[in-house]
Amino acid sequence: MASNKVLSVIGRHKDLKAKKNFWMHHYQLIGEFIRTRKQNFTAQFEPGAFLNRELYDGTAITANTTMASALIGALWPNGAKTFKLIRPLNMPDSQEVSDYYQKVTDILVDIMDNSKAGLAVALEEYM
Repeated sequence: MASNKVLSVIGRHKDLKAKKNFWMHHYQLIGEFIRTRKQNFTAQFEPGAFLNRELYDGTAITANTTMASALIGALWPNGAKTFKLIRPLNMPDSQEVSDYYQKVTDILVDIMDNSKAGLAVALEEYM
């Protein structure tokens, strides 16, 4: 028998899914005309089907990409170099600790800037 916590989580999931259902048609239209992929919100398509037959103009797609780039540039102008990892306050300040946190920051920035990591694509899709 499931606990009350599990039943409440399942009930909350059903309630939130019902609230989200109103927006599914809008998500489908956005997927078809602006994102041109990830469109299986209210319709299922065959693999390889031409999904952009109703798409007459690429203005919305271009505007969406431009807006995402502008938002990322405004919110995060220097990219991964925007932040710096620092030592915890309860750790003594020494050259060795400073060097360590500088090295860790450099490694993290290099990984975030690596095109194989896909951070730029993920941020653009998020925006």
